[in-house]
Amino acid sequence: MFTGLWHGASWNYILWGMIFFVLQLGERFIYGKKLEKTHVLKHIYMILIIPLTWIVFAITDLSQLGQYFLRLFPFLTDSSVRQNYSDFTLALNNYWKILIPCFLFSTPLPLHFYKKYRKSVICLIILVVLFIYSIKVMMESTNNPFLYFQF
Repeated sequence: MFTGLWHGASWNYILWGMIFFVLQLGERFIYGKKLEKTHVLKHIYMILIIPLTWIVFAITDLSQLGQYFLRLFPFLTDSSVRQNYSDFTLALNNYWKILIPCFLFSTPLPLHFYKKYRKSVICLIILVVLFIYSIKVMMESTNNPFLYFQF
């Protein structure tokens, strides 16, 4: 909760901090040992949980946050929430270039590749291309103001 308050005096930040508190308690005392035993499960857990908490962090209006989650998980909705089934295809069309590397780099494969080929020219080329691409993506998103400039 204090981490949420540090980010701002809005309910979504406090909720975000409390969610992380509950997740840390769960990992520590309930399901953390099970996650450590299965590499695939802990990667899926992180791929799902972290972006969902970012949604809580980003949306300041709690009623809009509820609507967002109901649209994100249509099986949780009642008839009063209008569904737009093209949301998924629109998002997939916009972000498939990002999702593929996210899934790839959340596995141990890149580290194994790096350890095996770290002294080769091809590895150096791949690292330079990834670095340049990362800079390109950051430069293209410069219209998004840095969060902490708001304070």
